Amino acid sequence: SAYETGDHRHPDGTPGLEGLTRPGRALPATPYVTAKQKGRLVHFLYAAPARIERYDLDTQSWLAMVLLPPGPVAFDVDASGIFVAYESSLYAFEPDGTRQRFLRNLDETPIELFAAGAHLVAVAPGKVSSVQKSDGALIAEQGVFFGITGATFDGSEVLGRTAWVSPADVLRIAVHP
Repeated sequence: SAYETGDHRHPDGTPGLEGLTRPGRALPATPYVTAKQKGRLVHFLYAAPARIERYDLDTQSWLAMVLLPPGPVAFDVDASGIFVAYESSLYAFEPDGTRQRFLRNLDETPIELFAAGAHLVAVAPGKVSSVQKSDGALIAEQGVFFGITGATFDGSEVLGRTAWVSPADVLRIAVHP
């Protein structure tokens, strides 16, 4: 038999399922919070149960899930680790999801995270912050007067649109990671 999360089925013995109880029936499908593609892997962040599901595009198979503490709101991954926001707190994990490490608290809850070299860029509705991935030291912050939504990062700028005005304007915020 297999463990069914409602989104897809995992064969018995799939690493990462140890902390979940096997329900008597399939869990209802829970939409993922956000998804990111890194190379040929697609990562899906789920809030309940809190986890990151990974799909390998080359082998067309699901990899071991990474279980997280409850309450993730944003994430990013790179070769150095997994970075997750819980409310206004930022945490780093090893690439396999072990060794949770506190980085820092922010003034606002991020809606998006971007790992960029040695830095982590956190985009909140009213502020963009850049912190060191190694120790959480704040590098820079910039307020966003009309709010930002739909953010993406090109390696040097956060791009998004204004959230609280109509018609919306495109925002470009330089980040120096």
